[in-house]
Amino acid sequence: MKHLVSLFLIAIIALGSVTMSFAQENQDDKMPELEMSYNSTVCANAGFSLVGALFNAVANSSTTEDFSSTGLPAFQVTYDYQVAGFLSIGVAGSVQFMGYEYYETYANSQDDFVKVDVTRTNIAFRPLFHYGNLDDFDLYSGLRIGYTMWDVSANTEDASTEGFGSGFALQAVAFGMRGYFTDNLGANIELAIGAPHYLSLGVSYRF
Repeated sequence: MKHLVSLFLIAIIALGSVTMSFAQENQDDKMPELEMSYNSTVCANAGFSLVGALFNAVANSSTTEDFSSTGLPAFQVTYDYQVAGFLSIGVAGSVQFMGYEYYETYANSQDDFVKVDVTRTNIAFRPLFHYGNLDDFDLYSGLRIGYTMWDVSANTEDASTEGFGSGFALQAVAFGMRGYFTDNLGANIELAIGAPHYLSLGVSYRF
């Protein structure tokens, strides 16, 4: 958790410094390409990942009722700031919960119990390149450069253990689209290669 908080603060400070710099440049030079109605976009998404699909596939293939597995979507929040008509920079954070549970009682009344919980947290910086120049549709591609943290806890009938791992994570945003049905509120879809999702759906708000 300390790593997560520190990285979020660093990302927010860096983003704030860059956006303030562009805002000041826009105010001083009155550059036409930076004068736009909406500079900021906040999105809340649910993303589908290969890891989550694997957990669900294992549960569906199980032939025993004593085994269950869950792979929830990756819940994500992003903030993007438009620094030019074709470029935005932003930060993103996501969390995903997965796990499985096995329980069996034998004839001698001895229990066999295993429960594993996995939490994957990702925070990232993302530059996006926009194209199309449409009022009600925002089309983009880009990168997500971040850091992923894994928190794993395992409990059995006799013992429990916890583990933690982390590492660099790179995602290519192949295609994203935001469509607005009011001046500010819309929906979005994103296709990507790499963690934390390959497909995400959600809502967008621009201001």
